Amino acid sequence: MQEEAQAKQETILVADNDARVVELLQITLSGRGYQVLVAHDGATALGLLQERRPDLVVLDTRLPMKSGYAVLDTVRRDEALSHTPVILISTDAATESRLQGLRLGADDYLVKPFSPRELIIRIRRILDRMQDRNLLLLRNEVLEEEVRRHRATLLAMRNEMGDSLNRMGTMVGQVIELSRYRSIDEILDRFVVTTAANLDYRQVALLIADPDGNFAPRTWRGVSDPAIRSLIVRVDGAVARLCAATRRPVRTDELAELPEAHEEVLSLSAAGLTLLVPALGDDRLFGILALGERGSGPALGRFDSKLLEILGRSIVAALQNAESFERAQRSFLETTAGLIGNIEERYPCMEGHSERVTLLSVKLGQALGLDGEVLQSLRFGALLHDLGQLEQYRELLDRTVILSPSDRVLHRRRTAEQTVQLLGPGGQGAVGAVVRHHQEYWDGTGLPDGLRGTEIPLGARIVALANAWDALIHDRPHRPAYGPESALRIIRDRAGRQFDPGLTDLLARLMDRVPAGVLVP
Repeated sequence: MQEEAQAKQETILVADNDARVVELLQITLSGRGYQVLVAHDGATALGLLQERRPDLVVLDTRLPMKSGYAVLDTVRRDEALSHTPVILISTDAATESRLQGLRLGADDYLVKPFSPRELIIRIRRILDRMQDRNLLLLRNEVLEEEVRRHRATLLAMRNEMGDSLNRMGTMVGQVIELSRYRSIDEILDRFVVTTAANLDYRQVALLIADPDGNFAPRTWRGVSDPAIRSLIVRVDGAVARLCAATRRPVRTDELAELPEAHEEVLSLSAAGLTLLVPALGDDRLFGILALGERGSGPALGRFDSKLLEILGRSIVAALQNAESFERAQRSFLETTAGLIGNIEERYPCMEGHSERVTLLSVKLGQALGLDGEVLQSLRFGALLHDLGQLEQYRELLDRTVILSPSDRVLHRRRTAEQTVQLLGPGGQGAVGAVVRHHQEYWDGTGLPDGLRGTEIPLGARIVALANAWDALIHDRPHRPAYGPESALRIIRDRAGRQFDPGLTDLLARLMDRVPAGVLVP
């Protein structure tokens, strides 16, 4: 039964100029569940090969228009077809004919008349060998990718932690480099989307251990919210125990005979989830990848089952790496923010500036409904927003001369260039986006990229406004502080040109409740 189910997924091309042979093989192979394509000449056979890409070819050596040897030679020279298995059949039993076929790359050679049963056995043996080869290639690719990822992780952590406390520039570069790595939620979301798209599953959910000790949905696709939010799989329950013990994908119908699993199976079925893939690492169940029905194509086969096992192991490695990077990133960002604060303390007019900009940015973000990792990225982006002009602090803050318009443009350009240089070509993470783009103007005249309106990341627009507000209401070497009303009037005058008009209105409403204009943590 397993052989027949597997065979239904495979296509065989039979090419012979003898209609009786073609008819016999078509009946025999179709009866075994194979899809059969037929050709009576070499040119047609080659066309079907290129168009339909069959899993195996049974090829007569003496075909009209293009001989079987010529077709085989063409196939082996074509990179896209070169691995297609070919069995040559011929009335010529001479050793030289057999050797010629094998030299050209035939996988087998049968002399007519032959037993259809013998041909079936040889076809199955070759196809099984090809499937095992393809599976081995996939496993090697996944393992090589995991090795590369672990090596890159260790190298990045070593490089990024080397001289971070001794040189500010190195610290900044490492912090921005860390921001390139995706968060845990982003990894999980991408993983689920990729699984649904590549394997064509209509319902996908990833269940991860929650603080209560149960496996609860962390991210999903194609499942209704009511069904998924009520879904819980107990860590010590029958479903989790079976997933951990079998170490392979488990169908929910395998659990139907376990009374203690009845309630959890009903919840999974209500969500349309019928296949459970254990995410195992170090002999521990980290989570469960739950899948529904496939949108199209054949039922789950050996290849898909092995692929799902690999996916389950891969998500564990991804989670462990992401958690390590999150801890390292948070440590770097907090250390860098502290160093920036120390630099600001050298200049009385700047002391506490980044902390105040951060506090106001977070308040604005919360008023907009931002939370979680988005709000955290805004917080760190605000703390680090002045990275690009740290080298210019002495030049700007040890003088009382008012910069001319051209000097201000030059200063902004130098700051933008320094920021871009520090961020590097990969500094496009959420924190890096805030640092890079907070000098962009709403009307598109800002730096470094001339982004306009909502093209500017929301976090950068928020920090730009908070930064301007704090600068206006505090003393600077070339001017005294503005009062809150005057500062707000200046910002309103620039709304629609420099600042986001909607955020400007939000700032005004927030400051109505803060008469002095300075928020208190």
